[in-house]
Amino acid sequence: MRNRLLSARGITTTLIITLALFFTACSGTITVTSTGSGTSTGSTATSSTATPAPAATCATLLPGAIPNGSPALTAFGDAALPAHSFVAPVTSHLDGGSALWTILLDQACTDGTSATAVRSFFASQYPATGWAYAPKLPFDGGYFAPCGDAYCWGKDTPQRFVGLENVTDHGGATTYQLRLFLPPTAPTCSDPNFASSPIHGYQTFASVFTYYVALPPLSLLAPDDAAGGQRGLEICSAGDVTSVIAFMQTELPKQGWSYASGTGGNQTWQQHGDQVHWSVSSATGWEIDWRVPLP
Repeated sequence: MRNRLLSARGITTTLIITLALFFTACSGTITVTSTGSGTSTGSTATSSTATPAPAATCATLLPGAIPNGSPALTAFGDAALPAHSFVAPVTSHLDGGSALWTILLDQACTDGTSATAVRSFFASQYPATGWAYAPKLPFDGGYFAPCGDAYCWGKDTPQRFVGLENVTDHGGATTYQLRLFLPPTAPTCSDPNFASSPIHGYQTFASVFTYYVALPPLSLLAPDDAAGGQRGLEICSAGDVTSVIAFMQTELPKQGWSYASGTGGNQTWQQHGDQVHWSVSSATGWEIDWRVPLP
C-alpha cells in the first residue's frame, strides 16, 4: 500500500512539472520548484514596455537659436516666420560687396508644426506681405538661374530675395534654411539716356540676335543702334570696370557664348557664327553691340 501511495505521488509530481513546462512555452517564464511534499511554487516574469522618445523641439534641433518672428537680420525684418519659430545666427555664403548680391544663410526651426504647414505658411504669408514669386535667383551673386520650386520671393527695387530650402519634419518640430539675397549699391547712372529709355527697370539679360546675354547686377539699358544694321545697347551697371569684365567672362558661357577675340574691356564672343562685342570703360557707361544682316 505504501509503495502504491509513493508511486501515485511520483506520478502527480511528474504531471505538475510537465504542465509547468507547457505553460512556460506558451505564456512566459515560470520557475517551478518541487517540494518534498509533492507541491510546487512558481512566478511569472513581467515584460517591460519601452519609454517613447520625447518629441523633437527646436531647443534640441537648433541649439543656440533664439525666439524670433523674422530672419535674424535687420534688412529682412519684414520676412516673417511662423509662430513659435527660432532662428540661429546668420552665416555669410557670399560677400558680393558693391558688385554682386550678398548671400546669407539663416537656419530656422518652428516648434509644433510639420513641413507641409511650414511650406503653406510661406506660400500664403509672403505674397500677402508684398513678397512676389521670383522664378529666378542670383545664386552665384549675379547670374539669375531658375529657382526650381515655388518657394522663392523678391521685394523692393533693387530687389531683396528670399529662398526657402531644406524643409525637414522631425516629428514635433520642423527645421529649414532661408537663403537671403541683399543687392549691391545701386549705380549712379548720370547719362540722361537711361532715364528716358524705353527699356524700363533693371534688366538681368539682354536679347541679342535670338540669344540672351547675361548682364551684371542692377543694369539699366538704353538702345544705341546705328545705320547699316548696327545694333547696340548702352549699359549702366553696379560695380566697377573690373567686376563688369569678370562678370561677362564668367557668365556668357552659361548662355552658350564662347570667347572669340580681344582683351581686357574690349572682347568679342560668338555663338553659331553670330558675334557680339562688348566694350567696358566704365561700369556706369559701357556698351554691347552686334550687327544684323540688312534685308
